[in-house]
Amino acid sequence: VLLRSRHRRRAVGGDRLMGYLSRYSGTIRIDNPLPWKVIKDSPSYPGPRFESDVRLLIEQTEVDTDDGVMISRRAVGIEPASEDSFKGYDMVEHVQMIVNLAREHDKTSGADITVFLGYIEAVGEDGERWRIAVDNTGMVREFRPTLVWEPESEGRP
Repeated sequence: VLLRSRHRRRAVGGDRLMGYLSRYSGTIRIDNPLPWKVIKDSPSYPGPRFESDVRLLIEQTEVDTDDGVMISRRAVGIEPASEDSFKGYDMVEHVQMIVNLAREHDKTSGADITVFLGYIEAVGEDGERWRIAVDNTGMVREFRPTLVWEPESEGRP
């Protein structure tokens, strides 16, 4: 079972009145999911407690035991906090907070290194596109496409 919060908080993407709206999609997968003890107090855990530009994608499993049903939750991905367009000014910072939580968990628990795969794609009001992903050093970055003209087109319209 995957949980996604539908609860609306203050406007996602900050409370600045004016700004540039973007539509975000995609998921950054967490390879070596984060356990409940790491995510339960995270600002990105689904629910009304905090404001964040991203939310954790939570996998929930239920196991029937002699003492009742045991529920286990772990974070398997990072996704935009809303399916609607929003500002997302702090998205890189909010994804970095989750990556930092994972790195700290890796160090203190002796767990396998957590790997982040995939990206969140953004499309701005004017059609501009970029992606937010975790690079090989564990830093969250925006990746923007670059237009390169072919050498043969030099001097031609």
